[in-house]
Amino acid sequence: MIVFFSIARQENVQTVQNNNQTQEALSIDLHHVQCPFCTMVVGDEKYAAQVASTSGRTWVFDDFGCMTKWLDDKAFVEGAPKIWVYAQDLKRWIDAHDAFYETGHTSPMGYGYAAFKKQTSKRLTYKDARKNILQGKK
Repeated sequence: MIVFFSIARQENVQTVQNNNQTQEALSIDLHHVQCPFCTMVVGDEKYAAQVASTSGRTWVFDDFGCMTKWLDDKAFVEGAPKIWVYAQDLKRWIDAHDAFYETGHTSPMGYGYAAFKKQTSKRLTYKDARKNILQGKK
């Protein structure tokens, strides 16, 4: 627990990054970005997600589940945000709506979803994965 609190108090830890008007996926400065939902410092891209608004603000999440729950009560007045997830099969950021989600993974906050570009019979669409998370299903 002491390690968690010392990491959370690191200098230069940000919860939002500015000046991303193009809404592109950003390179994450690991261990210097904090999830705005659970406040955990993002230490790995593997299960991470990003929300980039048209105003240029980008939020980075340590877990797809955190991003999903955070977005649930947000209304973006300036326009729809662009949502990015890290695709484990491609090892790069892709549009969250174009990804397929597999359950049963050990993600940072325990939601258990991993994103992939390739569809298989066991993988869920963004809509179905989002629905499951909001209903508390794994």
